[in-house]
Amino acid sequence: MHNIYPYHAKFNPEIPKKFIQEYSNKGDLVLDPFCGSGTTLLEGLKLEREVIGVDLSPIGILCSKVKTQEYEIEKIKEYAKEILKVEQDKILIPDFPDKEIWYSYEILERLGELNYNISKIKDEKYYNLFYLILLSCLNNCSRRRKTWNLGYIADNVLPNIDREVDAIKVFKRKLSLLYKRTDWLKNINTSVTCIESDILNTSFKNINLVVTSPPYPFAVDFIKYHRLTLYWMEKKVETLSNQEVGARNKRNKKQAIKDFFDEMEKIYLHVMKMVKTNGYWCMTIGDTTRQKEKINFVDWTICLFKDNGWKVEENSFRYLQNQTMAQKRIKKEAVLVFKKIK
Repeated sequence: MHNIYPYHAKFNPEIPKKFIQEYSNKGDLVLDPFCGSGTTLLEGLKLEREVIGVDLSPIGILCSKVKTQEYEIEKIKEYAKEILKVEQDKILIPDFPDKEIWYSYEILERLGELNYNISKIKDEKYYNLFYLILLSCLNNCSRRRKTWNLGYIADNVLPNIDREVDAIKVFKRKLSLLYKRTDWLKNINTSVTCIESDILNTSFKNINLVVTSPPYPFAVDFIKYHRLTLYWMEKKVETLSNQEVGARNKRNKKQAIKDFFDEMEKIYLHVMKMVKTNGYWCMTIGDTTRQKEKINFVDWTICLFKDNGWKVEENSFRYLQNQTMAQKRIKKEAVLVFKKIK
């Protein structure tokens, strides 16, 4: 269930799985304050933990909700048949910037027909599932530039190469991959909570374990990377991007590094208060560069935790392989585990 939508820079599922197994027990409360597409949440559910995920990104939270639900495959197939009964006079196309540049008129119509039929689904979890599948088709159906791969549109440059694809076939191909899945959740015994918010606007108690990968300084534009999807969802991309901590597009601002560390300190201290004494915080984290100078995010994080009553239980690193375009500047990342001792 981790790959329904091509979400960028996801956790390798084995990492949160290992953390959860080693540093929590069944029924414990696990929080991911930067949950992205919900990898920690899904692994936590499978290991019978209570899980909470928070993220600023609407598409991240939608992914998290979809992958942490139980579904009936026959019901999925029944809904799919109805969705594919498209009628040309019934179209639902959101209004968003430059949509006629991103898509041909015919492709917009086909996507709009699918969107209209999906909108008629009353069961929220099945609506979310099919809506996410539709959103996963958007980049594949869009016009592009020669220098882009199919997932990369974050640089705010409009396309200049015409592409004609059959949007219905793209959607059917996504469905066929869904039908082949064998990793459906069954008999969930614990709960999941997914919250679309800045983590600073939320508060929880009695957290046993935090498992996350925080934003690395100026490595990725998580919001703008998904801007076609967010446009389709009718979200305010620029507003969300301005709220995003450490967004790559902020790297050239005069106070960028200071602002990043100030924001991360507020977030870390805020989440630390939610964790029980003797609770754990596990993360993967990486240093980056700005104007060829190293940003020591890892050392800074270790010092902050030590200064606030946490003990370092593990400090190792792993090399990054199979990186996408936006990650290739980071060769390795630290694997850190802290224990709250006061």
